[in-house]
Amino acid sequence: MARNRTKILCFIFGGMLLLLLFMMSPFYIDMSWKKVNINQDHCNKKYVTLANFLNLNQSSQLSVFIILTDNDLKQLPHDIPHHKILYSNNDNLIKQLLNASFFNTGGDMTTVSSKIVICQGRKKIFEAQILLSNENIGLQSSEIGWIEAVNTKTLIKIISRFDIYKYPILII
Repeated sequence: MARNRTKILCFIFGGMLLLLLFMMSPFYIDMSWKKVNINQDHCNKKYVTLANFLNLNQSSQLSVFIILTDNDLKQLPHDIPHHKILYSNNDNLIKQLLNASFFNTGGDMTTVSSKIVICQGRKKIFEAQILLSNENIGLQSSEIGWIEAVNTKTLIKIISRFDIYKYPILII
């Protein structure tokens, strides 16, 4: 009887410890195999916004997730919450992000490993690697290349208002 009680307590304690570990560092699982639909007409312009690239259906809810690597967490501006996954479903905040101006460099940045994912309803409509630092904020994807934020302070202010993702697993 005492052995069973000890096993049950160990199982409960271990489960709680794993849950705490997951909440401190949630997992991101990408289940979407669809190609992201980008409006290619704007890829050659000098200044762009994310809204230019996306074919948005105004009727459904948008959400944005930023998935950060451990190395990128160390370089985050101090105003941005230091957590592995940040998200927002605030329409005004997302609208500001989508309308932020970026400079299209026409190049590539190969060392970026964190991600930004924009979903409409339950479907992923955009994904790119994101670099977040005090000196530079930029996005990289095979469709759009490397684009840098024109005003990094404005983007830092927008992203600093994102919420911390508190669940152990994010499945998109």
